[in-house]
Amino acid sequence: MERLARWVWRYPKAVVGFYLVVTVLLSVQFPKLTIDPSVDVFVPRDHPEVRFFDEIRQVFGLLNFVIIGVVDERDGGIYRPDTLALVRDLTASLREIPDVTKVLSLFSFPYIEGDPEGMRVSDLLQEVPKDEDALARLRERIGRWPLLTGTLVSRDGKATALLVRYQRNSDAELRRRVFHAVADRVRPFEKGPPQIFVAGMTAIEVSISDAIRQDMKRLFPLVVAVVVLSLWLSFRRLVGVLLPLLTVVVAVLWTMGAMAVLRVPLNTLTGALPVLLMAVGTAYTIHLLFHFLYHVSRGQKPEDAAVQAVTKIGSAVLMAGLTTIGGFASLGVSQVVPIRTFGLFSAFGTGVALAASLTLIPALLRLGLKRIRIRREPSTREIRSALPGLDRILANYTAWVLLHRRLVYAAAIGLALFFLAGAFRIYPESDYITHFKRSSYIRQSDEKINRYFDGSSFLDIIVDTGEPDGIKDPDILKRMESLQAFAATRPKVGGTISLVDYLKRMNQVLNEESPEAYRIPDTREMVAQYLLLYSMSGDESDLEDVVDPQYRRACISVRLKTGSTRHAARIIEEIERYNRDVTKLPMHMTASMVLGKVVDDLTIRGQVESLMASVPVVLLLVSWVFRSFVGGLFAVLPLLLCMVLNFGILGWAGIPLQIGTALIASVALGIGIDYAIHYLNIARIQAPGAADLGASLRAVARTGGRAILYNAMAVGFGFLVLVLSSFIADIYFGAFISLTMFTASLSTLTLLPCLIHTFRPRFLRLSCKQKPDGAS
Repeated sequence: MERLARWVWRYPKAVVGFYLVVTVLLSVQFPKLTIDPSVDVFVPRDHPEVRFFDEIRQVFGLLNFVIIGVVDERDGGIYRPDTLALVRDLTASLREIPDVTKVLSLFSFPYIEGDPEGMRVSDLLQEVPKDEDALARLRERIGRWPLLTGTLVSRDGKATALLVRYQRNSDAELRRRVFHAVADRVRPFEKGPPQIFVAGMTAIEVSISDAIRQDMKRLFPLVVAVVVLSLWLSFRRLVGVLLPLLTVVVAVLWTMGAMAVLRVPLNTLTGALPVLLMAVGTAYTIHLLFHFLYHVSRGQKPEDAAVQAVTKIGSAVLMAGLTTIGGFASLGVSQVVPIRTFGLFSAFGTGVALAASLTLIPALLRLGLKRIRIRREPSTREIRSALPGLDRILANYTAWVLLHRRLVYAAAIGLALFFLAGAFRIYPESDYITHFKRSSYIRQSDEKINRYFDGSSFLDIIVDTGEPDGIKDPDILKRMESLQAFAATRPKVGGTISLVDYLKRMNQVLNEESPEAYRIPDTREMVAQYLLLYSMSGDESDLEDVVDPQYRRACISVRLKTGSTRHAARIIEEIERYNRDVTKLPMHMTASMVLGKVVDDLTIRGQVESLMASVPVVLLLVSWVFRSFVGGLFAVLPLLLCMVLNFGILGWAGIPLQIGTALIASVALGIGIDYAIHYLNIARIQAPGAADLGASLRAVARTGGRAILYNAMAVGFGFLVLVLSSFIADIYFGAFISLTMFTASLSTLTLLPCLIHTFRPRFLRLSCKQKPDGAS
């Protein structure tokens, strides 16, 4: 480290020039950054469920639609001429949007009814009813076909839905374009009554994309302001603000530029990277700058002070940085793609911040030393505390905990047991709509869909007979009907739709609308004939959502009033068991909720794997730097207590393990370990040779303790900015990491002096002449 420090001090212009060139080259790549909010981005592309979902999505067009709800709570509900006229005009307007292939509404839904020639398919409504008799006939027409209730019209008659379909081979940009075009067409009709809202998975994806952009524009300036304020309160001088800030700005620019070069899109997690790096990256420069200014103010030559800071403190900074990088990198074992991407690029950005702290900052100090005024008075502290008397408070606190070591140990064990019990209550759960706050437009729209209609979430049961026209077999259709009926009885299932509903309606209209005729045709020939008659009068594409063109595969859509993957897992298990025991259909389920269930499984596995990877790695790294396994244990113990506390809070509060909360443990381990490393490093420098161990530990608290608290304040408040995010996952992540920073610093300043005083570890090279009662 000393050779590196002196080389940087000798060639500062080369160092600064290197960082400047790379920063410019990566910054110009920013326009290539993209956002991918799609639901299948969370699972590896080669996962069997993703491959199946992609295949079926091309066949049945899963999720390629936008839902528009029209709600009228006035007398008559939607059965009012003015409301129906609004639906008519809105339908016509939506049809004009490029890339829209079909709009289904009261004025365009293919309604099956009988005529003298047998069967006719026409729009449910051709014109706006003018009187009560016409409105009554409309009610009657809708009531004849159960499929329409809960799907097109709410059961109470207060709401109707419009379904806007677009091209199946769509990318994120096309979906975003269609959604915003729909929103623009809807806006002129929103003055109401009636109320109009836009929902559906497309709306969720695009809202995620828009919120990522909004958060990056809004939160990044906020975290910069928080970090600047924290640095000013820590150093109370301009150099103490600008140099750490420059470090993290370089780290952010390099990381986002690297993502652009590698064509890695942003998502709900990686969108928070600038905030994370701003919060984390200042720590290394804070410790180096603190000791540089401290020693220069006491008369040491600037070069010697810089070399000493990099040599003595730099080794601890390097090890702290490597453990942080290791914590982030451990997320790379996760199969949940956003978590893996987040971990790897967080590790990269942290590495850049660490390297800049050890090289760029000393180089800038060398070049700007003449402009930095540092008083060289041994009696005057150059590092002016924002909290008068903080040194005395920390020293007195250390004396108190040393005097009450048994109480400290008992409290630590009690807290660990209590929160460990809570940790066993944690469960995994994903729900894409809960990414948003309850007050958000998209979440309120989703709640209205679930209130008025059969549900906003889908489970799609794909029946594959393996042969063309296999679906036309009445036995297959009757087993599908049985499976539908069972699924419809499950909790929070609003309804089901399949080809069966169309065929039963065809059979009914061809038998004089007899209620008893609302059933599946008896023979394969009758089924084929009905479908032929339908194709002669209607559009075969009307059935593309429920059967493929070869009639080999059919889709049963199960609509749920919740997006909870935990609930969906139970429904899937029950449906599969019923099919295995009763219907025995060749089926497989898919949809976004199935992918969400996969994400839950991968999240749990990834959490275990990342902890199994990160804890031993961090322990071995710290043991190596202190040349002592006991030193590694001392450093890890306070943080393990904090991690148990975090998991316990999640369990006792009933907060599920999902994308945001799954990151907490590994990130906390990587960042929080810094405090213990710095404390033990200062103790190893100051403790040897001291006559009184207690006095030595109080001195450590006055020097290292203050830097630790400043660091925790800068990092903790930086992460706390994420509570203003649009995403619940980011809010949880920011809040819990902030909590960990404060608890990790507190547990370090509490447990470590007690452990050192009790066990007097050899790696600190304590003098044998030290008094055993060092607390006095």
